[in-house]
Amino acid sequence: IELFKDIGNIEIKPTEFTWHLDKFKKRYNDQVQRSCASRMIKLIKGGDGGDDRIEEVNKIMRDSIVTVDSIYRREAYNEGPLSQSARDRVKYYKEVEANPDIAKGVMTGLTELDRIGNGLHPGELMLIGGSTGTGKSILMHNIAINAYIGKHDPLEPAPTKLEDVIGGHNVLYFSLEMPKEVQERRLDACLSGVIANEIRDGKLNDEDKSKYFKALKFQANYPKVFHIVDMARGVTVREVELKYVEKCEEYGIKFGLVVIDYLGLMRPGTDQKSDWLDLGFISAELHEFGREYKVPNISAVQLNRPKDPNKPQHSTDRIARSNMIPDNANIILQIANRGDDEHTRLDMPIHIIKMRDGEKGSLVLAKDFPKMKVIDMIDVTFADGDDDDII
Repeated sequence: IELFKDIGNIEIKPTEFTWHLDKFKKRYNDQVQRSCASRMIKLIKGGDGGDDRIEEVNKIMRDSIVTVDSIYRREAYNEGPLSQSARDRVKYYKEVEANPDIAKGVMTGLTELDRIGNGLHPGELMLIGGSTGTGKSILMHNIAINAYIGKHDPLEPAPTKLEDVIGGHNVLYFSLEMPKEVQERRLDACLSGVIANEIRDGKLNDEDKSKYFKALKFQANYPKVFHIVDMARGVTVREVELKYVEKCEEYGIKFGLVVIDYLGLMRPGTDQKSDWLDLGFISAELHEFGREYKVPNISAVQLNRPKDPNKPQHSTDRIARSNMIPDNANIILQIANRGDDEHTRLDMPIHIIKMRDGEKGSLVLAKDFPKMKVIDMIDVTFADGDDDDII
């Protein structure tokens, strides 16, 4: 009894627990495989090759597969009959009717997207598809900044108390493509509205230098957290999860948004022996991570070349090389690529090619890549009201 009391008093950190739990699962998985192989070999060597022996070996294999699946299988997130929650839904509707902000998710700052989805909601995975150089990373960090600052102007004094923050969220940003210092400079340029390379080279004029320092002061005093994690390529979703839990514990907060730049630089928890299968499993793991921790997350993917140039170019068929990727996303934005001169164009058409909780649509942003910004300019909805508009 005393031993159990002592065990109950042991403080366990979530990061340590999940790390040891993963190790335990792998060891148990290994034992199941060894036991399966040993029993099968024993039967094959000692048997006569008849139907009974074959069926017994098949049974051992099936039982082992079920056991391995149960090691990693997640339980249902929630369940229950409609009758049980009907009154709760009435109550929730009346609360939202009285205070619409309750239903808002993390607002992206993209007017049309926010109108359709009312922000990004817990557990949702949003993917941004685009060809190389079309601005996937810039669009992602602009959305992250919009979520971070909410309705505040980064060139004005920041609120210093959490209760004074309007619409802002804590953001965890994984940079797999560039060092933390470079990512910080890009974010600073976006927040202050000055040219990133002039920050790097120390060549800001007096007006821009004043803006830059104001944006830095805002970040220093703002009570919300924007935490950048510079991780090596080949990171797994499990490593992202452990870092997420670690930072939640360190700051004593819950992050409102997780951004990973980008999916193609990650690897799955289990090697699938094929890059398109790898990407599909990574997207599935990202989706489950978001649902497990009730946090929306964003990543980016490359586009394939169109299968048929005569058909519309905005389609889930062009998302990387795996149908599993769009299957696991709640929202997919596709940046239009109109030819080799795309980098010289000043506008950025965005097609909402998947919206699980609303209609598809489109929007147009103005590019200001030297300042690492995109500006919401024009909203154009092309959904025609057909059932096909909802995936």
